[in-house]
Amino acid sequence: PWVKFARDIVFIGANVWFCIYTLNPWRKTVMSEYAMDDSNAENSDTTTRRLTDDRLDELAGRLEVLLTEEQIFTEQHITRDLLMQRLGTNANYIAEVIKRCGYASFYDMICQHRVRYAIALIHQQPDCRMSDIADRCGFSSPASMAKAFQSQGKAAPSTFRKSLSV
Repeated sequence: PWVKFARDIVFIGANVWFCIYTLNPWRKTVMSEYAMDDSNAENSDTTTRRLTDDRLDELAGRLEVLLTEEQIFTEQHITRDLLMQRLGTNANYIAEVIKRCGYASFYDMICQHRVRYAIALIHQQPDCRMSDIADRCGFSSPASMAKAFQSQGKAAPSTFRKSLSV
């Protein structure tokens, strides 16, 4: 009986240690630089920057061209991977460029440009159907366009259009 008791104590201790070690929210995980995902790269502080200022300027300039001249945000299924291919860089660098350019995330960047483009289209063509404007801006539906307007702190697209005619 004492052997069984000692064995049980050892196993319970090992299980408790394992649970505390693996479920501890304050424990810092060990990750390689290449295994960092987008959220960790976006939450890193300025001491962990990987890009030089020259490389940042180059990538930010190419990103600006993609957003303003080529209007890649109008593609409905734009992804960070597609942006990586077009810029010829990796996910960590893209996340750092997006953060240092003042956007919260890739989605936020795309959403801001789509909303600005939608506002411009509403100004230019106030009689155009909202579904057509949503499609031309890259939104999957008018409802997703309205949600994006709301997330940017703007009035709904239909309300916005009505305010133009008043």
